[in-house]
Amino acid sequence: IEIEIEKLFEKHNISKERATFIEECDNISSVLNQFIVRLRKNKVKLLQEKTFEMYRLLSSRSGLIKDLSIDDKTYEVRISNRNGQEIIKSGLSAGEKEVFAIALLWGLAQTSQIKLPIIIDTPLSRLDSSHRDNIVNSYFPNAGDQVVILSTDTEIDTNYYRALKPHLSG
Repeated sequence: IEIEIEKLFEKHNISKERATFIEECDNISSVLNQFIVRLRKNKVKLLQEKTFEMYRLLSSRSGLIKDLSIDDKTYEVRISNRNGQEIIKSGLSAGEKEVFAIALLWGLAQTSQIKLPIIIDTPLSRLDSSHRDNIVNSYFPNAGDQVVILSTDTEIDTNYYRALKPHLSG
């Protein structure tokens, strides 16, 4: 009987150690999940700030969008006007959509801090001259370490080429 009691006691201790280990693993998992949620919220907030910052630099109508928010769970982007009313993205002009998309890409690049090459195909085709100037002078020089621009001769003309020349490598 004494030997049986000793065996049962050992099994109990082993089970107790396993239960404690599992409980500790659950606690670690809970802390990591909290960290992930906070990190995601912080990254989404930074993405909002960086995207809005670039949008204000690029848009000739920077007063059109007063606020930008990104849901940290669904990643849905919402933009609102000066009156706080939501702007339907499909209601933006082709040029404003292009500027917004470029601002969002720049925000993603800044937030991720990953140095990836950027390839931009006919980036100025839908833009008016004011937006073109802003993109050439503010975005292209700051878009990334390696930027490839595929353009027509009417997009990057002599003046834009001169503006970009200090940022080009041969």
